[in-house]
Amino acid sequence: MSLMNLPRSEALKLPYLRRDFGDRIIPILPYIDGNGKTHLWLNQGDKLIYMKNTELIESDYFAKEKYSENDFYSWFLDTIYQRLTGLGDSNTITAIREDLHNLSCIFKKLELYFHVRQDLDIQRFIVIEIEYIFYSCRSLFDLLQYFIRKIWDTVKVKNPTFSKNQLPRSFAKMTLTGDSIVESKILMEKYGIPKGLADFYYSTAPFFQTLRKYRRDYIHYGYTPRKVFSVSKGFAIRIQDHPFSAFKEVWNEDMLIPPNNLAPLKPFIAFIVNETIRSLDEFIKTFENEVSLPEKIAPGYKLYMRGTNIEYLNRLNDMMFEDIWFNQNSILANETVEKVPS
Repeated sequence: MSLMNLPRSEALKLPYLRRDFGDRIIPILPYIDGNGKTHLWLNQGDKLIYMKNTELIESDYFAKEKYSENDFYSWFLDTIYQRLTGLGDSNTITAIREDLHNLSCIFKKLELYFHVRQDLDIQRFIVIEIEYIFYSCRSLFDLLQYFIRKIWDTVKVKNPTFSKNQLPRSFAKMTLTGDSIVESKILMEKYGIPKGLADFYYSTAPFFQTLRKYRRDYIHYGYTPRKVFSVSKGFAIRIQDHPFSAFKEVWNEDMLIPPNNLAPLKPFIAFIVNETIRSLDEFIKTFENEVSLPEKIAPGYKLYMRGTNIEYLNRLNDMMFEDIWFNQNSILANETVEKVPS
């Protein structure tokens, strides 16, 4: 995404741009019209150069409707691009969108590992993916906090109760004192944030605290996820093992494979990613309600994410409850374990 203060005559080349954009910083993004045609501009000085015959492989774009069912809508990114462009650090937003693409790629990698599992010892590959999930999702909370900290002084709380103070840079310092979760009332008094935001931090802290604990275990203390098992339908774990025992609510009894009560790995990864994305969306929705923000820069349009693997982010709920294996035709009762738990 390019950001520019464009001359009005150039800015109005962008079909999605509101006509009364004033002196706002403008996001220059591809636009896909109702006929599915892609329009792309490159900035050259204070000019916009139109690019002909383009096709998007991986990009954010504005459209009234998504070009493909595989494309992903993020309330968080849409709001950032539409209402907060130019107020925060654009590099932070780039990092967030890159992390979302990387997280979606993990599900494709698991499918690839499943198809080559007979030819390669893929257990170490999968363990690395599990560690990355904790590392990346925990990092997304810090990226969120850093972005909000950067714009906090520039926004106006609708119903202020306390005077605003500078926010900490990390999500942990915002929500935790040691290993204790900071209560909403204390956050309101200490930082002058409205009750809705304080409640968000308080309610989200337990999930974040769990992510933080296991990331710290892997990075600083040498822990690693325990054995991953290959079965005929996919990959399985023991829910009593580290770190899965902290997320037992992910699985119901019908998902378990007798007699060893192995559980599918896919719902676990989908749950972690889903909770992280849900937290981003919940935060920005709360922020919109509690803080006065500029009107949308592209009213009537939405921002969508397009990428070769982004479709998996549309299927997180399904992968938590229905699409839990790679082969739905197998019967749990007849499942055989190819690597017996040690």
